[in-house]
Amino acid sequence: MHGHTHDSFDYRVGATRMLANRRSYVLEGVAENARFDPGLTVQVPRGQHAASAIGRTSERFVHKMNQKYCF
Repeated sequence: MHGHTHDSFDYRVGATRMLANRRSYVLEGVAENARFDPGLTVQVPRGQHAASAIGRTSERFVHKMNQKYCF
């Protein structure tokens, strides 16, 4: 879960990896995001255990964000 971005990033929130590799715009031959990696590949864990752990972490993160930013 993430807001709109034109940047690349790779960080963790708890056990959840937040990864973006945005190409963004290329204007007059110049890439807006110089960190874009066209060869990036990501291994996604298989199995119910990995999906359950990711889901639980994401739920906790959303709950914290709701407490902080929702009135």
